[in-house]
Amino acid sequence: MLRRMCGRATLTVTPDELRETFELADLPEDMPPRFNIAPTQPLPVIRTPGHLELMPWGTKERRTINVRAERVTTKPENRCLVVLDGFYEWRDSDKQPFYFHRKDGKPFAMGGVVIGKGAAIVTTEPLPEIAEVHDRMPLVLTPGDWRRWLDGKSAAPTLSGFESFAVSKAVNSPKNDDPRCIERVDPR
Repeated sequence: MLRRMCGRATLTVTPDELRETFELADLPEDMPPRFNIAPTQPLPVIRTPGHLELMPWGTKERRTINVRAERVTTKPENRCLVVLDGFYEWRDSDKQPFYFHRKDGKPFAMGGVVIGKGAAIVTTEPLPEIAEVHDRMPLVLTPGDWRRWLDGKSAAPTLSGFESFAVSKAVNSPKNDDPRCIERVDPR
């Protein structure tokens, strides 16, 4: 059965916070808060330390938005960091979306790969914090692993300092891109 993996994300922090966290020299001028980044839309990535750019999430031709860590090459030129402050996963049993983010609201990086003119998020086996929701998770990296990932080395996933909660199914439509998407709901 084909299951939806990390297919929506958020980036709501200020440009100044991005500059500070990732020691950025360059960042796109127009980066409004995003509460529901969807495939084919611009995804913030770092291919070279200090430089954040926007690339389409996935490729239209192959519809690839996620790549399993087990299939990622070690070529550094294919690697990137995907910069976000939250992501959504859907529970298979009832399609309930859950929002995962750092408790302190800070941005973080996921392992990513460049595919043609787009970027895809790398997924891996789930940690216990996400396993009850989904059978895969994005490769969330510690700051100490950012450079390792870009250099073509492997890294272990982390969800240390993260929390999650059920959110409205409004996030199912990419037309909804406002704070309602991250509001906590009762999952029953």
